[in-house]
Amino acid sequence: MRPFVPLPREIYPGENRDREERWRRALPLSFKLSEVTVPIWAKLAPESILDGSLVPPGIGRTIVQHVTGQCIDDDVGRGIAAFFSLGASELSCALSTLTAAAIDAARNTLPYEGATDTPAMVPLALDRVKRDLPFHVNARGLSGDGERFVRAMMRRAMLIDIQHASERTKNGILAVTGPYPVMASHGGVQIGQTRHTENVLSRTQMRDVYAPPGGFTPGIVGLGMQSSSALVEQIREVATGGSPSEAQRNIALQTRGVALGSDFNGLDWHAAPRFGRFAFYHGTGSGNPARERSERQRAGRHGGIGNRVNYAPYPAATNPWAGTVPECDPPCRSWSARASTHTPLNAHQVTRNGVTTRSFDINYDGLAHYGMIPDFLQELTVLGTRAEEMGTLFRSAESMIKMWEESCFLAYQEGTTPASLVRGCGKRRLYE
Repeated sequence: MRPFVPLPREIYPGENRDREERWRRALPLSFKLSEVTVPIWAKLAPESILDGSLVPPGIGRTIVQHVTGQCIDDDVGRGIAAFFSLGASELSCALSTLTAAAIDAARNTLPYEGATDTPAMVPLALDRVKRDLPFHVNARGLSGDGERFVRAMMRRAMLIDIQHASERTKNGILAVTGPYPVMASHGGVQIGQTRHTENVLSRTQMRDVYAPPGGFTPGIVGLGMQSSSALVEQIREVATGGSPSEAQRNIALQTRGVALGSDFNGLDWHAAPRFGRFAFYHGTGSGNPARERSERQRAGRHGGIGNRVNYAPYPAATNPWAGTVPECDPPCRSWSARASTHTPLNAHQVTRNGVTTRSFDINYDGLAHYGMIPDFLQELTVLGTRAEEMGTLFRSAESMIKMWEESCFLAYQEGTTPASLVRGCGKRRLYE
């Protein structure tokens, strides 16, 4: 089904609204069913009546639960029911428990969690997009009001961030924006063929951000900073465009900007230390603790953790973790701690009355605060990020400016001139 495309210039006021209404009326039934929802109470109310939770605790609830074959909450009532029913109530309880477990198991295997668990509405149908995703996604996509809001943002040259939008909403926004550049500020991108969450951009979404259909200026993607090793892989994925073509990889490497999506203002964690007592090695994420420990120790012995970031000498007593060894099970007898070849950095220090009381070292403290971002960038280099790939990070500010300029240019092509557009972008003549 082709998406609705509004006319750039209306012959009469409200023409696009009328055209959109006719487009919606012409939608096939299967498409309309995927949008049909029922209030959550329509699903929960029958369940609550059956399990007796609507009845206050006491003899009334016990009777309702016994009659409906549920597990009786009251222990005394449960024993009495089991005695007089010759164990039939316990058999019913076991069957209802097994049924609930089977329903939960089926729900957890659905590729679309919102099909049964959305907190507000329950869709009645699954469309192909939801079925094909290997992970749970949110229920709702971009609504009509949402689409009008996005278009209003575009008319005002506002920067559009698709981060934390649902899978359907991301795709909906990208379909609406077309050549208008957008950004995904801090969620990361798909690595290889596996994608674990809708908050991570798929390769198709990443392509649309960096190469807007019909557009000239790429958007920008921000990568999370929860792991230096993972960020190296993410930068490589973005910088090479996820393409097998060497020519396309080289173009992406020279044109794309990558932002550091630190999310420092949130409650997220940031890159852990690779050495010292709290050292962390992410391994392959196999989920097998014994295998993870083995990989971690093997990587430590053979340099898989990477070399240390070099620092100029600082008082050892001002960093409580300097010189400590990782806490492994079994113990890590050999842990790579080789120095790098780059020029030593000066450690960030806290002083009181002229005396240094604390020295921060990314090897032992990880990315502890904003001031250690230069140390973090050095760590990326130590872990193997090439100069050309680091260039995508250093190009991010310029990429953001170009994206803003292109947003202003496209907004002025709409023919309307909201006051906010002039205030934010300057006068039209700057873009002619």
